[in-house]
Amino acid sequence: MLQHDDVKDNLEHCKEIFSKKAIDCIESMFQIECSINSAWSVTERISGEFDHNISVGNGNETYQGIMAIGLNTSELESFFQYDQIDYIIDVFGEFANTYIGMLMDESEFTDRFGILTQAIPQYTQSKIYYPRAWACAGTIINDQGKPIYIGYALRKLTFRMLNLQER
Repeated sequence: MLQHDDVKDNLEHCKEIFSKKAIDCIESMFQIECSINSAWSVTERISGEFDHNISVGNGNETYQGIMAIGLNTSELESFFQYDQIDYIIDVFGEFANTYIGMLMDESEFTDRFGILTQAIPQYTQSKIYYPRAWACAGTIINDQGKPIYIGYALRKLTFRMLNLQER
């Protein structure tokens, strides 16, 4: 079990931001209506139990984060009319970048965690195992009732982690 710390509390305060920005981002990028499937929650780990996973790391001098998007093959067609996986990967990579950018525009988030610089989106076409880190996660359903999973995990860098990074 993860040690309770300020990351968990701060994520709890930002839960509504995570789900609201997910809806805003999906609706603007895909031009479809969507809604929250169920209340988002703070968990000890983001899920990678999907056929298609996109993740984007980000961080600053105090925190490391990772944003994850997960879909199963049966949901892809409700978001895309293309069957080219390279196109799908590019679009979801842009979605992830946009979503993180939208979070960085929210003072309630940045007052707690600062601005986190993004890395390049990564794709896996299989289930993936993410390490433990406090996360806010949930699903959004589109106008066809198909879900997309979105999770955002953060951990505070420790002195040991910072020391290893400097080597």
